[in-house]
This record gives sequence, structure tokens and C-alpha cells, in this order.
Amino acid sequence: MAPNIAVMAVEKLKKSALDLLNPPYIRMPKCPIS
Repeated sequence: MAPNIAVMAVEKLKKSALDLLNPPYIRMPKCPIS
């Protein structure tokens, strides 16, 4: 369960960072950014 919580936390941080970079109304569908 711990790994899943860690993954969810990382995804949440990534989403927050993307929200800062991109206005929500132009947010793209979820896709990997390497």
C-alpha cells in the first residue's frame, strides 16, 4: 500500500506543477512527460 500512496503523491505533485505551468482550461489529456 505504501508504494501506491507514494505514486499518488508524486502524481499529485506533477499535476500541481502542470497546473502552475498551464492554465487549467488548456490542460492537455494526461500523457507521460519525460
